[in-house]
Amino acid sequence: MNKWIHLADQKPQDRQRVLVFNETCREATIQVYNHYDQCWDTEDGDDYEFDLSNGLYWSPIPDNPYIQSAEMHNA
Repeated sequence: MNKWIHLADQKPQDRQRVLVFNETCREATIQVYNHYDQCWDTEDGDDYEFDLSNGLYWSPIPDNPYIQSAEMHNA
């Protein structure tokens, strides 16, 4: 189960792809945290959101269930 993490409590690793809950549009999107510019970037590196108050909560992306299943069968 994923846990939402408040950005003030912990920031993702630099360039880590994570789910971000956007307060403005009330939906989660995949974004990348840019430590240098202190903003959220899109997956291709474009600056997405400089107002970090819109993306206060983030969560690691869960593992792909198909990859997990294949690893369990190959172990």
